[in-house]
Amino acid sequence: MLSVEGVGFKRYIELFEVLDIPWFVRTDNDYVKNTRKKKTPKEVYRLAGIQRGIDISLLRKDLNPSLSIEKLEKVIQESEGQIKELLEPKESHRSEMYSKFYKELRNNNIFLAKIGLEEDLLSSSEEINQEIRKYFNQLDDEYDNEDVLQSMQKNKSTFMFHFVQNHLDSLSNITDELAEPLHQCKKIIEELRHV
Repeated sequence: MLSVEGVGFKRYIELFEVLDIPWFVRTDNDYVKNTRKKKTPKEVYRLAGIQRGIDISLLRKDLNPSLSIEKLEKVIQESEGQIKELLEPKESHRSEMYSKFYKELRNNNIFLAKIGLEEDLLSSSEEINQEIRKYFNQLDDEYDNEDVLQSMQKNKSTFMFHFVQNHLDSLSNITDELAEPLHQCKKIIEELRHV
């Protein structure tokens, strides 16, 4: 696994493709605010994770001209004007776009979060939610999920390391899209062992 800290996917993908190294990307489904100088409205939003996934898929196609991404291209065409230059970041819109894009991005080695790694982990199950609250000593009603989420994001690397290390059994119960990149990683490793 290699963390590119949210940017710089292109060079790695080009390198992996040239060297024929299996790869996949997991990316947040984040809204990013863009400030425009000469257009109104001044502030617009884009679903950066979905755009990132589209860009990576198109790059993959450029590097492999025989690769077919027709289904993804159809979803892109049907979603014209729904990814960039949005007037506000709506959760319902993010969810709708996630539903439209997840399968086809996944088919192109891109695993899109519902929201982000921390949000998806916190909402993955009541058991994991409670274990995370225990980790941050935020069990009582004084703390809501937003407080817990802020603690997770503030201590991201140390939290993830220690939480995974100490709660492997709880994490093995995750079966939704959150776990798919790990299952894909396992599958690739098993295939490479039998080459």
